[in-house]
Amino acid sequence: MKHGRQIDMTPYINPLAWSKYAITTLRDAERAASTAGVIDRLHLWPDHQALGSKGVISRQPDPVGYLKWLNTYWERISEWPGKTM
Repeated sequence: MKHGRQIDMTPYINPLAWSKYAITTLRDAERAASTAGVIDRLHLWPDHQALGSKGVISRQPDPVGYLKWLNTYWERISEWPGKTM
């Protein structure tokens, strides 16, 4: 407990819990960016090793769609502010 607040460490108890937490958090960021109208500017950095592992991919309801989703972020090229593409 720090500063009187309890920290929920459940997402970090094991790699499976962490991967579920990380994917949910990334999807939440996408929904928030979409709602705010800035989805075209969102650049997430899904961890290649952890979220792209065979185990995590195989546990997804749609492994092909999941890998496609990861690749959209892994292959995205960030633009510098003010620079035209």
